[in-house]
Amino acid sequence: MHMIPSFHPVLIFRRDRFLRGGDHTSFNQQGFAAVRFTEWAENFNHQHQDVRTENGTQFGDLLQYVDFSYVANVTRLNAATLATLASAPGEPQNVRILTSALDNNTELTWQPPPAPPPTPPTRSSFARPTSPPGPTPKPQALP
Repeated sequence: MHMIPSFHPVLIFRRDRFLRGGDHTSFNQQGFAAVRFTEWAENFNHQHQDVRTENGTQFGDLLQYVDFSYVANVTRLNAATLATLASAPGEPQNVRILTSALDNNTELTWQPPPAPPPTPPTRSSFARPTSPPGPTPKPQALP
C-alpha cells in the first residue's frame, strides 16, 4: 500500500552514521529493537552547529532550512509504522529449527505468543490552551 505520494523512504542497513550516534543507539545497547528515521542526505552545516556565518557559508539549525513537506511525510511514515507495529502479534515462543533430516531446507516450529490481556477502553481529556493552569487530568477507565 502506498499512502505517501512522492515519498520513498530508503532502509539503510548500516547501524548508524560513522563517527556519530543517534537517539536509538541507547535503546539498541539495552537490547531493545530501535530504528532511526532521518534525512539520509544530511547537510552537516545545518545540524549540531552554532548559528554563524563563516566565509559566506551559513551554519546552524535554522527554520529556513526546514523542508516542511518532507517533515510532514516523515510524520506520516512514523504514524503508519507505529500503527503497524502496534497491531503486530507478540514474540513467538519456543522457536526451534528441525534438524532431524539431512536436507537443504530449513524447517521452523514455534508456539504462538500468549494472548495479551484485554485493554480497557479509556477516556482522555485535555485542557484547552486558553484554560487557566491547573492539574492535568489523567486518563480514566470507562465504566
